[in-house]
Amino acid sequence: MIERLIEALGLKKGEVISLVGGGGKTTLMFQLAQGLTEKGFKVISTTTTKIKEPSKEEAPFLLLGEEERLLSELKAHQDIPHITLAREKTKEGKLKGLSPEFIGELSRWADVVLVEADGSKGRPIKVHGPNEPVVPECTTLFIALLGADGLGKPFSEEWVFRFEEALKFFDLKPGDSIGPEVLRRLVLYEEGLMKGKPEGARSIVFINKVEGEERLELALSLASELKKEGIRVLLGSLQEGSLIEGF
Repeated sequence: MIERLIEALGLKKGEVISLVGGGGKTTLMFQLAQGLTEKGFKVISTTTTKIKEPSKEEAPFLLLGEEERLLSELKAHQDIPHITLAREKTKEGKLKGLSPEFIGELSRWADVVLVEADGSKGRPIKVHGPNEPVVPECTTLFIALLGADGLGKPFSEEWVFRFEEALKFFDLKPGDSIGPEVLRRLVLYEEGLMKGKPEGARSIVFINKVEGEERLELALSLASELKKEGIRVLLGSLQEGSLIEGF
């Protein structure tokens, strides 16, 4: 599935890929890293915010340190196909990320740089805070994620990160249904999911966790509406290894 996704995204050397939204950013980042290294690419994965410390399977080689030190470490480890970088490990066991300005420096040391550019605390849907997302200007591909497991669910903190901000953003009441029209607005509105996309960067919406007929039907409805607005959409399930193309 990841090989098909890499092809569908048209990934090539020189990419800086920023991932925002909810519903599987970290999983997608490390699956793309693995797939790209298997194709012979050298990859750096990192974050401009914080991410949960990855497993050894996800991130075989982790470097921590101040940015200038990381550059010297990269020089010393040029033969390693996938390196994960972060500034430090927090007391909560998360990795604290790098500045967006520094990300451009990393392109000299990798074929592809993967950046998780905001957090969602595992929720499938999120509304950006005032200082989010933290997207490097050098981004070439901007991937906005949504979790299909939130489609059709009641509007609540269980399914939506930054719930209070989301109430105002959507003009909804707690318990209202999160239907395709609601998420269409999230993608299209100025302060919505595409906020922070640099000019000139390609963009795509990836609807993850499309598992089962009900989720598929709702996800297809949302994808169809976004396609009318010129938004490219991919549907799939990282967990099940399935990908639906053609939007």
